[in-house]
Amino acid sequence: MSEADDETRDGSDAGAASGLPRLLVIEDGTEYEEFARLFLGERFEIVPAHDAEEALAAARAASFAAMLVDLRFERAESEVLLGDV
Repeated sequence: MSEADDETRDGSDAGAASGLPRLLVIEDGTEYEEFARLFLGERFEIVPAHDAEEALAAARAASFAAMLVDLRFERAESEVLLGDV
């Protein structure tokens, strides 16, 4: 069975260490990641991405229940990044 077959609709998969749904945090700083860990860390596996390459690689490697995106993300245009993800 492939990794894609293990994925569930909520963004978690059988291979996830935490068993929690994943939240992709895309920003060029750390404030959103800190916020997510503080307020959502018990309910989501927080996966940070600090540039467009990291975000796209993460999105290709796993499914996510949600994304938290810094709309002032300066390393790629938000519209382009979201379209690619």
